[in-house]
Amino acid sequence: MSTDNVLLPLPHPTSVQLPEEVGSLKKLETLNLEQNQLASLPDSCVNLKALKTVNLSRNKLQTFPLFLCQLIHLDFADLSNNAIQELPEGIDVLNAVELNLNGNGISVLPASLAKCVRLKVLRVQENTLELMGLPPALLSDSNISLLCVEGNLFEMRELHEVPEYEKVQFPWRVMWLPSNHHVGNLATCVYYGTSLPVF
Repeated sequence: MSTDNVLLPLPHPTSVQLPEEVGSLKKLETLNLEQNQLASLPDSCVNLKALKTVNLSRNKLQTFPLFLCQLIHLDFADLSNNAIQELPEGIDVLNAVELNLNGNGISVLPASLAKCVRLKVLRVQENTLELMGLPPALLSDSNISLLCVEGNLFEMRELHEVPEYEKVQFPWRVMWLPSNHHVGNLATCVYYGTSLPVF
């Protein structure tokens, strides 16, 4: 098997910088850098055009890696448990089907997220989102079908009162679980219908 097609974990927890040479792996499809000490990524990552899965969770990233927006084959991006506080407006060209931003410090989601045509699953649990930081367009004008919002600075009943909530085209799903709720089957925590319960 070519090294261009293998998982690429870094030794951890001592790794703090990804070498520029990673950009030469132009056929790499899966990049797994979970639980390292990465605060930034080399510019050469923009050359990894074949990436479909990127796991950058449990690092020290403070900014959203812009190279992700240039990956036309990207299906899944995990940026959970970093220190990201905001998303770039240019995120509307992101091609990911699922984006995991759980456990960061994000207080506002840009309205341009609603323009991500392939985005179906958005996870923003355990951030610092207030209700005003959730763009109405995400509810009424996006292709998102699963939005995970538990652990932010608003209650589910407040979301029910947002005018755009009434415009949601169902089936559409919001996952709202107490932090101590363990999910064995996703179907048990996702509600289909015109009224979403508060757990």
